[in-house]
Amino acid sequence: MKRNLTIFLLALFLLASGVGAWWVVHVEPVTSCFDSDGLNFTNQGYINVTGNYSGTFYDSCANNITVTELACSSDVYNITGYALAIQEDCTALNLTGCSLGKCI
Repeated sequence: MKRNLTIFLLALFLLASGVGAWWVVHVEPVTSCFDSDGLNFTNQGYINVTGNYSGTFYDSCANNITVTELACSSDVYNITGYALAIQEDCTALNLTGCSLGKCI
């Protein structure tokens, strides 16, 4: 129960503290996390995680203007142990949209 409350509170904090046009849409506790491109919205990268959902997961487009960037919590916040799904409106970056998991 305490672990679930901790995860809930962290998720609430991360959701409330999005910077600029991007926002956190999912937080997943992980044992380890590697991010190939950091928080880079113009590159289709991937994260490799171990935990409840182990594997390699790629950045993708939520729609034609919104990218879903996968990241490790250490890329964004001074916290380790979480994988994040972050969405960014590519037009807010003065780009035309999203294609193949990156803003173009």
